[in-house]
Amino acid sequence: LTTKLLFTRAILGPLGACCGIFGFVLLPLSEASALQMTTPAITAILAAIFLGEKYDFILFLNTVFCFTGVVLISKPSFIFAQTAGDQIFEYRSLGIILTITGAILGGIIQIVLKKL
Repeated sequence: LTTKLLFTRAILGPLGACCGIFGFVLLPLSEASALQMTTPAITAILAAIFLGEKYDFILFLNTVFCFTGVVLISKPSFIFAQTAGDQIFEYRSLGIILTITGAILGGIIQIVLKKL
């Protein structure tokens, strides 16, 4: 089991780092870093699911505020109108997806490390 977990960490670590870096390339720095900061909320959710750790009301509120901030930062076109500044980053959606994927992989890595 330890070997499998170490192998999982060895694969997901660089993959998450690559996703995060490409997200920083495709998005404005402030947006990408704010999206990357969702890793602790994702880790808390995954720890409650896979490790059986306590997930209380305060953590729930933290997660709700965190993901509300993600929606406000990512400014999806079905909620917000596009502005002229958004056209500078033509691969913005891909950058958001990659940055959030990097945050999810970072949360998974933290769970794997806790399990080890």
